[in-house]
Amino acid sequence: MQFRVDVANRAHDAITLKRIDLQSIGEGAYNLPPISKPFNLAVNPGAGQSVDLWGPVYINAPTIVGPNGPVTLRVTVHYDTSAGPTQSVVVQQVHPFGQ
Repeated sequence: MQFRVDVANRAHDAITLKRIDLQSIGEGAYNLPPISKPFNLAVNPGAGQSVDLWGPVYINAPTIVGPNGPVTLRVTVHYDTSAGPTQSVVVQQVHPFGQ
């Protein structure tokens, strides 16, 4: 399945996106095992970038909505800043029809 992650730089200095880790947590329409993708993408202050990741998903308990039901994802974004490496963690429920 394809996932898109939007990265926004709200800092006053450029950041460099280094890696994104993604996995599903809890029960949902499907299970996404942990995936990790390296990057070396500069994001200027006040700017944003979108990146795509692909990962295998497994439907443990088929339902009428199939893989179109909601899933809770944990996204860990690793990046370098002028102060050193850091990360942001976001937990969000997603589904193909938006929020």
